[in-house]
Amino acid sequence: MTEKSRKILMFSAMGLAVACLAIAAALYLTYLQASSSDPHMKLSDMKISPSAEDVVIGNILNVSVDLKLPWGHHPENVSLTLPEGLQIVSEPKIEKTKTRWGKNIWRVSSGIQPYRTGDMQDGECIVTFYSSRKNSLSGSAKSSIPGFHVHAVDTQNRRELDLASEVALPKSEDSRVLFSIAMAILALAGAIIFMILILRKRRHETLATVLSPWEQALEALRTLRDSLGKGEISGPLCLARLTDIVRRYIERRYVIPATAQTTHEFLSGMDKGNSPLDKQHRSFLREFLTASDLVKFARFPADKDLVGNALCKAEDLILSTVPKDDETNGKECSP
Repeated sequence: MTEKSRKILMFSAMGLAVACLAIAAALYLTYLQASSSDPHMKLSDMKISPSAEDVVIGNILNVSVDLKLPWGHHPENVSLTLPEGLQIVSEPKIEKTKTRWGKNIWRVSSGIQPYRTGDMQDGECIVTFYSSRKNSLSGSAKSSIPGFHVHAVDTQNRRELDLASEVALPKSEDSRVLFSIAMAILALAGAIIFMILILRKRRHETLATVLSPWEQALEALRTLRDSLGKGEISGPLCLARLTDIVRRYIERRYVIPATAQTTHEFLSGMDKGNSPLDKQHRSFLREFLTASDLVKFARFPADKDLVGNALCKAEDLILSTVPKDDETNGKECSP
């Protein structure tokens, strides 16, 4: 290497070192200035997605707001205050989305869900900031959650019946259900063959017992209650099967095509003057079938207490409509 080449290389290395030092110094000075600055600011309104114009009860909405904080400051805590009719379904999350010269851009987001219809008032989000340099809280800012209107679930224009066969199981249960079905099929195949042989021998000796509509319904309720207690079925599926039992009972007891009608058609028929059910029973059916629609169409949660209460009220409905001369009448439901 010639002397001239060595000098060029040396001056280039010195220039690069000076440039690195200058950038490092600029970064350090910027950090000192940013971390010492006042982070107090006014946040814009939180964005709602999907659009807040067509919110249906039960929809899960994402609310978020972006904030720019100087270097050395970061969001410490998020507090959401929601009006009556809204609930938090996922804890507020804080994540850094971008880094700019002298500042970082953070996104605060959370999931909310309306549990009643009508106009929702504005909510509020308060974010507090923490200073890494001062090792303490350095300020806070507020953001509004704009109000919006919540529409009811459109079950009138749906042609689907809320039957147990139409309830979609959660994805986490699909694999277990398929495995259980496969094992059950194998077990049932052997059991069916055995039962056929037994029934052939006894078909001339045993007469089939015809149960009344209320006896069939009460037996189905006992079986359903046992399955729920043992954890063999989920809450939404149990509520859907309970809907089937109640519909079939009403149809057989009063000769009404309850299983061939939508919820809207069935309830409209019940409200007519010639309805065989009294006001108390019609009120229960309206609340019960509406709750079933919310679980099916709006994906509302159906916990064990809600389902257990529905089972008990359904049993009370059946017992109170049993003919007075039947021995079943008079028993009470045990939740």
